[in-house]
Amino acid sequence: MKYLRTIATYVYLIFGTALAGLTAFLVAILGDRQGRLWWPTAQLRARGLLRTGWVSEIRAVNAERLAGLHAAIVMSNHESHFDPPALIATSRTPLRFLTKHTLFYFPIFGQAMWAMGYIFINRGNQEKAFRSVGKAAKAIRKGRSVL
Repeated sequence: MKYLRTIATYVYLIFGTALAGLTAFLVAILGDRQGRLWWPTAQLRARGLLRTGWVSEIRAVNAERLAGLHAAIVMSNHESHFDPPALIATSRTPLRFLTKHTLFYFPIFGQAMWAMGYIFINRGNQEKAFRSVGKAAKAIRKGRSVL
């Protein structure tokens, strides 16, 4: 049973990400920079991934503190591969991730992340990494929430 769950999760990860990524890319590139359409698409994909991976419960403690915030720094310990989808599924505000630059090279997914305003960081190059952190600070000053 465990193997079937793992296979189902990977199949959903591939096809669900391709479909949601293409949709998010198209609406973001056509002008939805605020996330009115691409954020619900990302949330739908995240919820589907969590269900496929048999995540039965997400507890968001003190989430009401974030209500009404437009700019915030959201942090996760990334203890599980399900942390990012759980954050996406539960956040009312569109999040832009500060994420490793190699994800940009994934077809459709990387271009969707770029179009949605995700910030890529090259952790192997200190100068580029600091520039990425500067971009994240600029996004927060513009009113965006960054994970």
